[in-house]
Amino acid sequence: MRILSSFKFFLSLAVTIWLVSVYGYAADQQAFISTDPIPFFEDGYHLHAGVDLHPVRFSVMTSKSNRPLFTHKPETGVTATSKAVGMDVDFIGKSSTGVYVGASFVRVRWLFKHDAAQSSIRQDGDLVGAKGGYRYYFRPWFFIDGRLSYYVNASSNQDVPLSGTQNKISERYVYPFLEIGLAF
Repeated sequence: MRILSSFKFFLSLAVTIWLVSVYGYAADQQAFISTDPIPFFEDGYHLHAGVDLHPVRFSVMTSKSNRPLFTHKPETGVTATSKAVGMDVDFIGKSSTGVYVGASFVRVRWLFKHDAAQSSIRQDGDLVGAKGGYRYYFRPWFFIDGRLSYYVNASSNQDVPLSGTQNKISERYVYPFLEIGLAF
């Protein structure tokens, strides 16, 4: 299953690179990198890189969180972390600035650790989502991007048993993102 998920991710990346090479790189098309600064305050990160190919924008992302967004509050004495990679496709229309809608696929790995029992369990899963947002360019190369994303846990594994406690991974989640980025 893990090999199949990795294959899907790299296939998506290859299709994105192929689309860039087929459609070229005109002046109104631009690559970008962006980050959401909030996870950095919790020793995590959230990074995006992509390209605008009007009317579509493709991007790949990676993130790490010490308080996973897609878990319920863990039991006392249990800490949870998550790492994720994913791909986004957004419909942006004729301009890079403005309202957009899109879809996301994220491969995530949760790690639950029970502090007292010194035991841990790893759980992998897939998330699919829809999103809507607004991107505004302050200069031709600097932008801010706000969006609201709705994710559904596409994995069958919702319960994580660890040292006699049950930790649940949420089935659905709504999360706001506020990213700053550079276009080039």
